Order: sequence, then C-alpha cells, then structure tokens
Amino acid sequence: MHLLTIAIAFMLSLPFQKGNCHGEHVAVQTNKTHGQLCTFWPRENKGEYEELTTGSAGYMWIIRYCQPESFYNVHACKCIECKPELWINFDGQGIRDSSGNNITIDKIGELLNLGYFDGNKTLNVSYYATQDFGQKSTVRVQFYSTGNTSGEQVLISNCIEGQAGSVEIALDKQSKEIIFKIEAKTDNVSNFVEIRQPYKEMTWTNVIMRYNGTALTAHVDGIPDVTVELTGIFFLNKH
Repeated sequence: MHLLTIAIAFMLSLPFQKGNCHGEHVAVQTNKTHGQLCTFWPRENKGEYEELTTGSAGYMWIIRYCQPESFYNVHACKCIECKPELWINFDGQGIRDSSGNNITIDKIGELLNLGYFDGNKTLNVSYYATQDFGQKSTVRVQFYSTGNTSGEQVLISNCIEGQAGSVEIALDKQSKEIIFKIEAKTDNVSNFVEIRQPYKEMTWTNVIMRYNGTALTAHVDGIPDVTVELTGIFFLNKH
C-alpha cells in the first residue's frame, strides 16, 4: 500500500551582478525590502544565498542554506517556499490538482479518493506528455509502505508504454531502498544518474528529488542528502 502526495515546482533563474569591494567596504544589493537594504546575495544554487557579515577580518560573505522545498528569492530578500505546479494531496475529497492550476488527472483503477496503490492502480497526468521540466525542477512524494509487495514499485515516473522513463522515483522492496533515476541531455548526449537511499517500512516518509541544472539532490527524511553532478535538459520522456 502506498499513500502519496505529489508536488512539482519550477524554480526560475534571475540575473544579478554582485557588488564590488571598495577598500574595506562591500557593496550590497541595491534592491530594498521593507525600506532597508538587503544584505543577502543569491547564488547559482537557488537553495543557497550569501549573507554579508562583519568580524575581526572585516566584511565577508557567508554561505547560508534555505530549508528543503524552499529557495532564496532576491526580491523578498529571504527564502520562500516553492509553489507547486501540480499538487495531489489525497485528502479524501476527490483526487484532483490542489495547486490552483486545475491540471487534469486520469485514474486507472478505483482509488476511492485516496492514494491507495496495490500494483493495479495508476494516476496519469497527460498534461506533461509532450513537455519537459527544463533545467530546474523539484518533485516531492510522501508515502507509507506496508511491505506487502516485493520487487520494485514505482512512486512517480514519466514512463510510457514499452519504454522506460527518464525521470523516476521507485522503491526497491527487497533492499528497502528508494531509487532516484534521471536522464538529462546535452546536445543529444545522455547523462544518466542513479541514487539509492534507505527507507523504513510502516512509517510516513518524505522524499524530494531536486535538479538545478548542474546537480541532482536526493532527500529522504532522517538521513543526509546525496548530491551528484548532472547537466542538461531534464526531459519528461526519452527521445
């Protein structure tokens, strides 16, 4: 049995130029938040930012980190939570997109308005059939596994009939591992990454797969994140 909540969010890059040093002074961002200069600076990894601090060595920039599922927004001068493009929360009120975008969700098998999956039931989101995620995206899944099945059980994938997906989060029921798979392409050259993280049966587990264009990060509650280098376009389907 698997109860899932799924969200897909897009994080956009914003171009800015860092301030220059003039003697002992460091220029900060010129945008103002609530009437004050912002002393934070964005980094290429949107889950990080730099803070201007002072100490015995003078002015210096310190790297700070946003919480999972959030990113630094330069206009707000703080980390903000990503707004998902698709959000399925299985609240018993009907299986639907709760993000406000009203994306259509097709059901295969009777799910009784709950995310109960026994191997014969599937949710399809045809909206993404001809789209790709680009170079920045986040997928979050929350699940509860009873351990009543064996082999590999897919939580989310962009697979199509007869072909493997290029994006996948699955459970290896034998080894008790969560498998993160992604294929990105650069100039028709495929770059494939697989990450495995352990999980526990009979407990709710939050899983996050985050891709920022240069690296893939796999997050599982209670254990350190794993990040590996990866570049290219994050395709929905293999081409």
